[in-house]
Amino acid sequence: MNMTTEKPKTAAVLKEEDKARIETIRSDIAGRLQKSCRHLTPAEFVTLVDKMTSVQIGGESRSR
Repeated sequence: MNMTTEKPKTAAVLKEEDKARIETIRSDIAGRLQKSCRHLTPAEFVTLVDKMTSVQIGGESRSR
């Protein structure tokens, strides 16, 4: 019986994966909202995207 074991990921690797996932989500949300949120100032838009990104990440972490 050949069982391959995968090394556990280090905290640094996990953190980099999290950063990449967060940036992907942030970019996706910003791209989808850009046209419909032109009335927002750049600061308001960033705040909205940050909040929506946090909600998405929170939902994903609860479902793990």
